[in-house]
Amino acid sequence: MRSSFLRAGSAAIVSLVLAGCPARSSSPTEPARPATPAAPVSTGTVPHAASITLPSPSTTASPRSDETGPQGTIACGAAVCRVGAEKCCPLDGGFCAPVSPAQGSYCTKGDQTRGALFCDDSSDCPAGQSCCWDAADSENLYTHCAVGPCALGQACHVGGPCPSGFECSTPDKPNPGTCEWKSPQAPCGARTCTGATPACCWNGRTKTARCVADKPGACTGDEGPTTIIRCMAPSDCGGSTCCAGPSRDTYCQGECINAGVVCRTKADCPPTLEGASLVDCVAASPPEPGELPKVPPWYKECSYASK
Repeated sequence: MRSSFLRAGSAAIVSLVLAGCPARSSSPTEPARPATPAAPVSTGTVPHAASITLPSPSTTASPRSDETGPQGTIACGAAVCRVGAEKCCPLDGGFCAPVSPAQGSYCTKGDQTRGALFCDDSSDCPAGQSCCWDAADSENLYTHCAVGPCALGQACHVGGPCPSGFECSTPDKPNPGTCEWKSPQAPCGARTCTGATPACCWNGRTKTARCVADKPGACTGDEGPTTIIRCMAPSDCGGSTCCAGPSRDTYCQGECINAGVVCRTKADCPPTLEGASLVDCVAASPPEPGELPKVPPWYKECSYASK
């Protein structure tokens, strides 16, 4: 998917408000201090744009530059924070603060709280880890070094490290940005949506589908029900998982958190989901009598056994 939680358009992404991703923990812990920074690891993940909204740019830190920052440092407005010893706090224009286990993944100033930046690209992380966006709670994102695919995307600078086939996207030139798949596409009946219109709008009333730009309101004007199909398999996402929200809209993300997984074949499905074991890739349930179909006929979902 071309979109990311950064594409919503803000002067900085560190004060993002998560609308659709749940908290990972009610008491997040301070990320471990990274060792000597080393080469990044490709994670191949992108986040979900439609689930994120941004506050007014006046509440965010201003980016220091549009270029890759020095290894082992975090661009934080006019300040430069030292990875491992300091975190970037996106409050009042941005400032550095000592890493403090007492504050966990947050920064606070007065009555304001934001998720902190512990890295701003993967060159800040130890070998075998990447700088990942993650959820501190239902309203705050933070960055930290982690092993394995990033749940909400890999943080980056323009010109900095991203997985093969991905590029760093920094809408309105905030830093850090997120690594996005360069070639988003979605099945749309007999065609495949690509280029400037990489998403598919399915109309359950007319039972028709058309390619649209991947942006809010893409199906505006259609009498519903409508569904936005951004992917149907990891191959549409550069290897990320194709997830489905409550409305059945699909999107690419590193992990499907409190969401379903869509597929073309069983091989597209993770072996487990929230502790449940995979059964198969199956057709979506048909509509109830008298209801219009909410998803197209090619829409399939990964089925998991009850825990």
